[in-house]
Amino acid sequence: MTSQASRYGLVLLMMLVGAINATQAPINAGLARRSGLVAAVTASFVVGTVLMLVLTLLTRSDLTAVRGAPPWQFLGGLTAVTFIMATAFLVPRIGLAAVIAANVAAQLIAGMAIDKYGLFGLERIPVSWVRVAGGVVLLAGALMVAKK
Repeated sequence: MTSQASRYGLVLLMMLVGAINATQAPINAGLARRSGLVAAVTASFVVGTVLMLVLTLLTRSDLTAVRGAPPWQFLGGLTAVTFIMATAFLVPRIGLAAVIAANVAAQLIAGMAIDKYGLFGLERIPVSWVRVAGGVVLLAGALMVAKK
């Protein structure tokens, strides 16, 4: 288990990653305006795949280790395609802030359900009233941000 100070440091790291991630949707939306949605998402994945192949080679990662993994563990790529296509499509229509707010609120609510039931091999984490209140506040914030 990590200490509370380490936990806060990791949360700050994820916030930095989230800030960087906020640029993904408008970048992909701009490319989609130029080339079309499917071509833009394909180009995005080609660039990502090339980067991951280089990192795999540099780190000498063993890709054969994924053999025998349960099929559901390969769904990450499908969820990534869904996310990238949806954000590239929705950003020009409802705005970046609304897309991010709705996404984060939905992730939090789904995350609490996943934690509660220990889905995907995760440790079970109870849903307390404090966590539910945080979800309600975030959902309310998402609805407020989505209002023009």
